[in-house]
Amino acid sequence: VFRRMQDARMDDPVGLGVADRGNIVSVADFRGRKLHSFRLNVINDTRNGVVYGCGPDGTDGYEYAGSLSVPGMPFLVNSTNVN
Repeated sequence: VFRRMQDARMDDPVGLGVADRGNIVSVADFRGRKLHSFRLNVINDTRNGVVYGCGPDGTDGYEYAGSLSVPGMPFLVNSTNVN
C-alpha cells in the first residue's frame, strides 16, 4: 500500500485503475454503481511552464474529477490514453 484515500462519494470501492501517463486513478464502486476518478498529484505542463496542483488553491491531497453511473455493479476498471 503506497497511499490510502477516503471519499464520502464512494460507497463500496472494490477495484482501482491507474493511468499510465498521469496521476489519475479510477475506482469501481460496486454498490454505488459508479466509476469515480481522482487526480492525486500535480500536473506539470512542460510546454507552457505551468504546474497545476489539486484543489482550488493547488495544495489539496487529491481532486475529484467526477463519476460515471453504470447500469450494473462494476468490479474492475482500467483506463487507456489513446492519442
